Amino acid sequence: MGKYAVRESKSKFYFNLKADNGEIILTSEGYNREASCLQGVESVRTNSPVAAVEDQTVEGFKKETNPKFEVYTDKAGEFRFRLKARNGQIIGVSEGYKAKASAIKGIESIRKNSSSDVMKVENAVKEEKAVAPVKAEKAAKEEKPAKAEKPVKAEKPAKVEKAAKAPAKKKKA
Repeated sequence: MGKYAVRESKSKFYFNLKADNGEIILTSEGYNREASCLQGVESVRTNSPVAAVEDQTVEGFKKETNPKFEVYTDKAGEFRFRLKARNGQIIGVSEGYKAKASAIKGIESIRKNSSSDVMKVENAVKEEKAVAPVKAEKAAKEEKPAKAEKPVKAEKPAKVEKAAKAPAKKKKA
């Protein structure tokens, strides 16, 4: 079974859904809070099994209702897909695929791996740590507001010793 890798990058939280071979099959948008990121994971778990596939690469494609996977071609001519929730918001996007069949396999892999556990990535160098699957509502309640930092007083500049004067040169007569 795959896993959701939740990581913090700068001031945002992201998740990647990885297949059991370690390949990333879905990448989330950036979230301001970890609890919101975990709600995104829950949204994938809820929406991906029932989402229709809307193939926007064919002329006159059938418009599907949300939740749905939208298959499209990007500017580079590669096939990609995005998962949209019931409210129409994008939950996650795929990498680019050379063949449309590979993109469709990616969608099936998301459906297969959507119930995976969440792993928290402390930083890119360290190993991923397992965390118990968390319900998004519970995570939101448990998240504590950040404490305000005390202002830091500016330090007085260190005293600079005066440089010793170089001996004066004697003039030649």
